[in-house]
Amino acid sequence: MNGKFSSWEEVLSGVPQGSVLGPLLFLLFINNLDAVEESGVLVKKFANDTKLGKVVKSDQDRAAIQKALDSHLGWALK
Repeated sequence: MNGKFSSWEEVLSGVPQGSVLGPLLFLLFINNLDAVEESGVLVKKFANDTKLGKVVKSDQDRAAIQKALDSHLGWALK
């Protein structure tokens, strides 16, 4: 930008964009994401997006979806 360039840095992790194995490795990586699902919490995955859903009618429902969110956070941190 404005004639300035970033310096090159070696990338030591990940999969190069456009690689043949990229999509397969990504699917293997997120395959167990449903394992952290809480009872009654809907997990929907599409491409690189994950959504959790639940009809919340009580404090127990609210606690269930919060627990599912916490579980997914734990999964992401691992």
